[in-house]
Amino acid sequence: MDESAYLALFTVISFTMLSLGSLVLALITRQAEGNRSFAIILALFSMILGGYVAVAIDQRGVIAALVGAVALIISLRRSRRQ
Repeated sequence: MDESAYLALFTVISFTMLSLGSLVLALITRQAEGNRSFAIILALFSMILGGYVAVAIDQRGVIAALVGAVALIISLRRSRRQ
């Protein structure tokens, strides 16, 4: 692997971890019934940045966008307790 391949792999891993963080935040805010606005914003940015990485850098950025979409769905759904 050359330098550009390592850079692309690092970028994909970084944004995938960001998306996993937004997924965890969405789950926590759903369980704790807290303010969901930051979870929604982070999930949207995860989707946007994952899509950008998929288009501009590497196709594996779709993973980050899909995890961000799942986080957005979880953060927009109402909790069962309501």
